[in-house]
Amino acid sequence: MIRTLTIAFAAAALLAAPAQAKYEALHSFCTTADCKDGAQPWGLPATDGAGHWYGMTQTGGLADDGTVYELSYNGTRWLSKRIHSFCAGACRDGSTPRGSLVVDMSGALYGMTSTGGAGNQGTIFKMTPDGSGGWAFATL
Repeated sequence: MIRTLTIAFAAAALLAAPAQAKYEALHSFCTTADCKDGAQPWGLPATDGAGHWYGMTQTGGLADDGTVYELSYNGTRWLSKRIHSFCAGACRDGSTPRGSLVVDMSGALYGMTSTGGAGNQGTIFKMTPDGSGGWAFATL
């Protein structure tokens, strides 16, 4: 069902696109295993309505077990910033994120990982802006 909807939306976008449409990459993720900003993005990015886009990578980061990233436009170009790096293996906050992030009305991010947490079976997490440009991470 999801694949059918994705294909339908993609087909509708292509049919509605002008003949001279210009497409550009906003950010290219690293292709090596030790990418500190993340690699292999997973899921759809989510927006907070203020022009920031958030997403997850399944590898890369400080422990090569995935990241949460933010894309923002500074008036000239798109900037990518890692806002969380997941730990390696069966750690408390989880690792190898999957799915897409959800942004609530207050700007908090919600997501899930496929491994880590109790029993190493994955986690559901929440990230809240801390008011100083950083983020507070909590496993739900």
